[in-house]
Amino acid sequence: MNRVIVFAAQQFLGFELCKSLLEYGYEVEGFDEGEQGEKWLEIGRNANVNYAAYPFQQKEEKITHMVFPYFDYEEGHHESLTKEIKGIEPMEDIHFHFLFSTHMLSKRYKEEHIDLTKVIEKLNIKNKTSIIYLPTVYGPSQPANYLYASILNNNHEEISIEGLRDDPEDVLFVRDVANTFVHQLDKEGVYLYVSNKEKEWERGISELTDIDVQLSPLNFIRSYVQQKEVIPSSISIKEGLRLQEKSYQD
Repeated sequence: MNRVIVFAAQQFLGFELCKSLLEYGYEVEGFDEGEQGEKWLEIGRNANVNYAAYPFQQKEEKITHMVFPYFDYEEGHHESLTKEIKGIEPMEDIHFHFLFSTHMLSKRYKEEHIDLTKVIEKLNIKNKTSIIYLPTVYGPSQPANYLYASILNNNHEEISIEGLRDDPEDVLFVRDVANTFVHQLDKEGVYLYVSNKEKEWERGISELTDIDVQLSPLNFIRSYVQQKEVIPSSISIKEGLRLQEKSYQD
């Protein structure tokens, strides 16, 4: 059985990746800060999943993939995950996966992006690598520093755009991201995940409020991305937002 290590395993995207990997028959070992949270009970009874708090401890069992969802950490606050990567001893024949927010493609984070690229290059010797950039991702348990979550958690009444991590040019449902990632687990390269629908982020805002919300588009360094991967929507934006709102009430 393929054994996959997932870091940030209790975070928004990291947790969804764990769920999808288990659904498709992979053995998953999740790592994150702190002990198991209540959310982990959704998958914790599965015989193919284990959880441990940082630091990552290498074992003798064969690992096929290691997943680093940097997306779950705010830009400029990647230290804990990068520390785990730097502590990994040299390995061979492993596929390393890095998932970033599209904010890392902006000129604002150019230096941080260069530093992380150097860390990745050290792991890439005798191994495979895939790097995926993600726009806004929404769905159950979306963090509070995204606009959809901010509106839903304030009863659709107050809107603040300060400190938001949205990429207003696109949005993807978290389950679609995770399922696509698992289906293409052996794929190498650098990709930008994009929706198969235009103006979907704006459509989501109109489902939540009548207030006209404008966010400035990100100033991308386009040369970082080799190709786009179109992600089919398995759910309407209205239904996805309903599930997201329900997750805050449960």
